Amino acid sequence: MSHVLEKITTENTERSRVFFFNNDIKHLKQLTQNDCGPACLKMAINFIHRNCPHALRNERVSNIDHLLRHLNLDSKSLWTIDIAHLCAMEKINHVMYTITLGVLDSYSSVDFYSNETNFRSEMLRIEQKFSKAKEIGINVIKDSIDLDRIKYELNRNNVCIVLVDANLLNGKNIHLEDEDKDLNEVYNSEDMKDFHRVSRASCCINPFGKKTDKNSKTDLNKMVEMNIKKSSRSSYCGHYITLVGYDDVKELIFYRNPSSVQNFSFTSYLNFEIARKSFGTDQDILFIYQSFI
Repeated sequence: MSHVLEKITTENTERSRVFFFNNDIKHLKQLTQNDCGPACLKMAINFIHRNCPHALRNERVSNIDHLLRHLNLDSKSLWTIDIAHLCAMEKINHVMYTITLGVLDSYSSVDFYSNETNFRSEMLRIEQKFSKAKEIGINVIKDSIDLDRIKYELNRNNVCIVLVDANLLNGKNIHLEDEDKDLNEVYNSEDMKDFHRVSRASCCINPFGKKTDKNSKTDLNKMVEMNIKKSSRSSYCGHYITLVGYDDVKELIFYRNPSSVQNFSFTSYLNFEIARKSFGTDQDILFIYQSFI
């Protein structure tokens, strides 16, 4: 049965756990400069097929490469709707959220988009895919998703693939030696110091050390807006990551970074929100569910 497409409000997501870490979503390193999106999708496929025989999991993962060649996308940087299209072709239950149902003309002046390929032809391709989304089985909704909704989906063991500006994420990549490692040993106080790089050092709002409440959510949103306004549009570098958890006390997001050889990454809520809401991302996020269409 297909997942119901609906907007889940903040009121529905207040009961998320203070800490969550899904270590069953295994890290996968991207093989080329352009395939962070497919790598994240393969992590999701490995996870939703984790109880299947190893040969079947490998077959489902390998099929993504076959589909990319079939669609003539194997040498291109994918857009989020391309990843959603792959989900539809593989009968994977998914919902894509974005604040832009198409492509902004202003992206033609962004090096990341204009240098990749012929922008106009790529823009036409993506616009056509959006217009045919329902017809080809892509579930896409125009909406901005808040952090509470993301935590809600993670708590339900759903996969969250997020488009971020890699230059603003400022995360730490490390290797976890065993399955049950205490994460408090990983992100100690020394590790936290670098997370203040994005915001001004004199900022009076401390993004760490307390559980998120309504006031701190408002403060966080203000800091995000402030830092996005200061960031340079020309330096945008799109990158996909797969979320695996969060710590609501220390206000950290856990994720798999396909560009890193390390299998565990984390960054602050502040950096994460800035990176995923910056110009160029359209606040794209893809939720992948364990039930199949």
